[in-house]
Formats: sequence, C-alpha cells, structure tokens
Amino acid sequence: RCGLFVPPLSVHDIATAIRRLDADPALAGAMGARGRAAIESQLNWEATVPGFLQAYRRVLHSTGSWLELPKDSATP
Repeated sequence: RCGLFVPPLSVHDIATAIRRLDADPALAGAMGARGRAAIESQLNWEATVPGFLQAYRRVLHSTGSWLELPKDSATP
C-alpha cells in the first residue's frame, strides 16, 4: 500500500515502476501519504523507546549489571 516491490537489481523492473508512478500522480500521491503516515506512526519516540528499554534490560540482565532502567519510562 505504501510502495511498489521490485527486484532490487532489475533495472527494467525499477524503470517500469518509476514509469507507472510517473503516469499516475494520484497513485503516487496516495502511496506517499500512506507511507508518511506509516513512518510517523511507527518511527517516533513513543513507538520506539519501549523496545529500546526492553532490549537494554535484557542486556543488563544477561550481564548482571547493577544499572537499572526505569520500569515504566516511555520517553527518552
């Protein structure tokens, strides 16, 4: 919904996809809007910090580190 999948080494398929988007500005715009919405909802501090904290806690736990991170922190 956010883009076109093409074989990354296929110059022909990449060119075909580019021509398709160039020929259909409405399709290109809709894909761009959906892509932006996906990035904004998934790649932000609120969405990523909990995962970072979980990973840090696993590492700290596995190494026996004395450092403790806040249990419910969701902001940097």
